[in-house]
Parts: sequence; structure tokens; C-alpha cells
Amino acid sequence: MKNMKQICLAAAAALTVSVSAVQAERLTCEFEESAAGGWVPPVMVFDVLESGDVVVADALIMHFNEEPMTSRVRTNNARRLTVTWDLDAQDPSGNRSRMRYSAFIERPSLRASVQITPRGFRAMPRVSGQCRQE
Repeated sequence: MKNMKQICLAAAAALTVSVSAVQAERLTCEFEESAAGGWVPPVMVFDVLESGDVVVADALIMHFNEEPMTSRVRTNNARRLTVTWDLDAQDPSGNRSRMRYSAFIERPSLRASVQITPRGFRAMPRVSGQCRQE
């Protein structure tokens, strides 16, 4: 996953094309590259649409889903943005799993954290990061 940042930036570019006209806010978040065993990419992009939906893109989403995903918005207010999405993934050994991602972004500091819960297992520790508004 050495080229993860380039893949993430490509994902962000793809996301730009898909939601350009209705985007109200873009948050680009960076996380530790080896976080959660590689299940949290170093860059995640969240596009908050005027409709209130939030579209998420990162290298793993683009690899397993092949296009950005619309997340479930749990909270979107002046204090925080909380979204969840499920990603059907496969590890290098070929084991398939549905991963539940939850992203928490504090406003106005734009501090972020992501928690992953593989179906049938305990949640992995939260991974901290920092976002910037674009």
C-alpha cells in the first residue's frame, strides 16, 4: 500500500467529477498511513452535498466498490459530522468481510477519527486524523 496517497488523490479527483455541481462542502482528512492494519487509508474525502447526503471516497472504497459511496448521515450540525458506511472487503488471505466504518469529524477544529467494526467482531481502536476544508 505504498502508493496509497496517490490512489487516494485519484479517488478524490474521481469524486470531484461525480459531485461537482451539488457539493456544498468538501473535507479532506488525513490519517496515519498504517492505521488499523491498513484498513484506514491515509486520505479520506467527504463531500457534503446540498441535499444533506455525504459521499465518501478513499483508496479502499475505490478498490472494492469502484466508485465513491453515499454514507448514512448520523449527525451533521455546527458541532460535528458523523457518518457511517459498510464496505464489503477482502483481506490478502482471501477472507471476505463486511466492514462498518464510522467517521467522526469535530467542527470547527476539523479533528477526525474513524472506527472500523468488522461484522461479527469487536470494533478496532479509533484512528485519529485531521481534516481540512476545501
